[in-house]
Amino acid sequence: MKNYVYKIQWLLKPKEAIKVIKIIGARSLTKICLRNMDLDIVDIYTGMVSYPSGVSEFETAKYIRKQAKKNPQIWYVELYRTN
Repeated sequence: MKNYVYKIQWLLKPKEAIKVIKIIGARSLTKICLRNMDLDIVDIYTGMVSYPSGVSEFETAKYIRKQAKKNPQIWYVELYRTN
């Protein structure tokens, strides 16, 4: 049996990232990085694993919206999944 090592990394606008999170599920991600226009990391979120499925997507979307509203420097949301 082969073991595959993979990495998924998507860079999206906040509204697009929320849509993708609702489709694939927040618990399937490893971490979420909030980045500014220069692609510097502003914040990292890994709290989605502390919620049950269904609630996790709602809480993650709420966190992204709150951070984007609080910090206008946030231009991109980077979604990570690693094995």
